[in-house]
Formats: sequence, C-alpha cells, structure tokens
Amino acid sequence: MAPLDRRTLLRSTIALLALNSCGATPAATPPPATMTTAAVPTILPARTQVSIVPTATQPFVLTPTSAPAPTVVSSPTRGVSGPLALPVTFKGHQRDVASVAFSPDGRTLASGSWDHTVRLWDVATGATLATLNGHSSNVNAVTFSPDGTILASGSDDQEIRLWSLPGGEVRRTLRGHGAAVWSLAFSPDGATLASASVDNTARLWDAATGAMLRSFIGHTKAVWSVAFSPDGRTLATSGWESAIKIWDPASGHELRTLLGHGDDVNAVAFTPDGRLLVSGSWDRTIRIWDTATNTAARAILRGQSGTVWGVAISPDGRTIASGGDDLQLRRWDLAAETPLPGRTGTSNRIWSVTFAPDGGVIALGNADGTVTLWPA
Repeated sequence: MAPLDRRTLLRSTIALLALNSCGATPAATPPPATMTTAAVPTILPARTQVSIVPTATQPFVLTPTSAPAPTVVSSPTRGVSGPLALPVTFKGHQRDVASVAFSPDGRTLASGSWDHTVRLWDVATGATLATLNGHSSNVNAVTFSPDGTILASGSDDQEIRLWSLPGGEVRRTLRGHGAAVWSLAFSPDGATLASASVDNTARLWDAATGAMLRSFIGHTKAVWSVAFSPDGRTLATSGWESAIKIWDPASGHELRTLLGHGDDVNAVAFTPDGRLLVSGSWDRTIRIWDTATNTAARAILRGQSGTVWGVAISPDGRTIASGGDDLQLRRWDLAAETPLPGRTGTSNRIWSVTFAPDGGVIALGNADGTVTLWPA
C-alpha cells in the first residue's frame, strides 16, 4: 500500500478536530519526554523533565544506495574530517521522515518522523547520536537555532518542543496552535521562532521564554510552510489556498500576497541575499519571486512530474534543490533558471530537502523512513 500523502492526512486531522469540537473524548495526556542513545546513559540534573535510557529500538544501519556509483568527498560538511562515500542512507526511523535539518556547524543532522520521534545523526559516521521521544504524534518539522544550542520540533500533537543541546532535555513546550504544527523557522538572530499550522495560522514565539508573541491571521486554510528572510525583517508563509503571504514579523501586519500557483504551496525558501523567494507546489512547479517587486513570479521552473514537497537554496545562492512525488532529487541553476543533471533520490517520495552549511551535501527526508545524503 502506498503511503498516504499529506493532504489526505490533513483531511483526517480536520475531521478529528471537528469530532473534538462536538464533545469527543480528548486525547490522553502525552507521555513524558525521553531520549534514547546508543552510548552509556548520561546523568542529567534533577530539574530535567527527560529520562535517558539505552536504545531498545531497531539498531541503526548505514546502507549505501544502489543508484549511481558513490562519490567520495573529503569534507562533506563544515568541520567534518574523514572520507564519507555518497550517496548514503541512514536507517532507523519506522515511518516517513517529514523533515531534516543540519546543525549550524554541519556535524549533526536532525530528522523528524511520523514514528513520533526526532533523531540526531553524526554526519561524518552515520551513527545515531540520540533519539528524542516525547511527541505523542507525527513529527512534521525540525530546525536548529542559529547558535546550535536548541533544536525545535513541531508535531501533529499541536505542540512545539525546544530541546537543549547537546544534553537533549526539553527546555520548553510551546502550546497554542489548535491543530498540527507543520513547519518551523528560527529568526536569524535566534530570538524568535515562527511556526506554521493546519489551524490556518502562523505564530511567533519568544525562543527564550516560550511566550507566544503574535499570530499571523490571513490564510483561510492550512499553512504548510514558513521562512524568515536573511535579515529577519520579513516572514513568508504558504498554504493550502495556493497563496504565499509576506508579513512584517515585528508588527504582525500582512505586507502582500503572492498569487500564481495553481494548487497548495508546500514549501518556501529565501535566497541567502534575500532578493529572491523560491516556492514549490502541488501544481508540480517551482516559482522564483523577486522580493523587491513581489507582484508576479520572475520565473516558473517546470519538469517535476509530481507534487513538489521540498525546496532548498544552496548557501552560495546558485542552486535550487527540490524533491517530491516523482522520486527525484532535482537541481536547478538559479541564475539561468534551468535544470541541472538530476539524481534519483529514493524509491519513495521525498518530503524534505536541505543543504549542508558548506553546500557540499544535500539531505533528503523520505517517505520510506530513511534519510539520504547526496553530493550537491
């Protein structure tokens, strides 16, 4: 049986919300957060809410992919030494990997899965560093703070958890959304965290205190993606109604709406200089928007044969990477607005795409429960 797509799961979520609003029995209180590691348990301060136990789940397996001959890179991410043959697959999750993110130093990769867990991987060796347990439902989003001391995760349980690193204890649990949390983004200074939700809103949170600062009201349907501009002065959100909205995060005011996609806009990303915004959609296109004019797409990239679920921009701003239902990792020359040679990413759909901080590696979160690393 093919895995359900996100829109089907969304409809199920909305149906459950409707039942709850009619007086259905609320969900049980989620279990306390735990972290499992392959190493000897670490003793945390008594104040922590986390217990650490030896890993009892399926052991980690590092398996090279079967598609083209591996490329050996001497330094796949900044600060990592020693050769790593790419492409390579990390195994351990039991269900779809909906989100992947590199730490700022490139040494660690985080993955959020519909098996309700977050995993931390050593990029240089492929070893599982930790499994973070605590969410009571699908984990849809993970992101690191700019200084690498916090990992944020968002889930269908309507919660956002802030995990302290490297210890793994839960620093804060943010509550306020009325439905699944689908996307997260820290501001460039790390002071705030933006979230996007199936409850039709985006929200801004104080990363230090966990206080909700404001809600962004304007979308009429689920909000799938959120991204800060590099200067932190604008926030982009996209959602089910085929629209991209640009906001002033300081005031919460909507600045403009970008229209053009023919279906859900699943992902948005700013270029490193903030001059362009890239979006991927259910309509099988990627659009490039000029943030100075924000009136119409500067370019429409066609070639995907299925829904585009993830887009990412290389740190040098030259390349777009995309993945989706056509099972392909695709790369595009941003300046020329043309496709580059593609590579098969997985035997299943690709939910999430991200570049390593040095641009040398692309990580994919896949519907078959794996994380795949490819040379960029």
